[in-house]
Amino acid sequence: MLILTITIIGAIISLILWIIDFIQLLRGNFKDAEGKCIKIENYDTENRANNYEVSPKSGIACLLLFLKLGIFGVHRFYAGKIGSGIIMLLLFVTSIICYFYNIWSHMVSGLYYYNEADTILGVIVISFITLTVWWIIDLISILRGKFKDSKGRYIKIK
Repeated sequence: MLILTITIIGAIISLILWIIDFIQLLRGNFKDAEGKCIKIENYDTENRANNYEVSPKSGIACLLLFLKLGIFGVHRFYAGKIGSGIIMLLLFVTSIICYFYNIWSHMVSGLYYYNEADTILGVIVISFITLTVWWIIDLISILRGKFKDSKGRYIKIK
């Protein structure tokens, strides 16, 4: 079971890294071995904001929402990133439900099924690791003024 858990964690990490590389490729930030940016020529940049455009949203409000309710993704809803906010919220809710289900099933049945418990524990651990990494990246982005709203404009702390 440990090997299966390690394999699943490795697959999830690989998927996350692949998604990050894909996003960087679309944005034109992906570099080859020589350090040159690889760009996709026909990528639609018409609706993308200028890299130096600043969002009208408050960086202080975004930071406070992040510090108080960041684990729920509220700061992403504030920035207009509804999809990623929902994903962050669902990751948190899923891990909490699995945690309490694990406790409840152990208390009610008195039996401890290792396969089921290991699977639930794996979901909890993967969810919390993903949320923690995501949370740290968002914190650094907000503090550095690199966090973007849904239109690609930087939310700056003034």
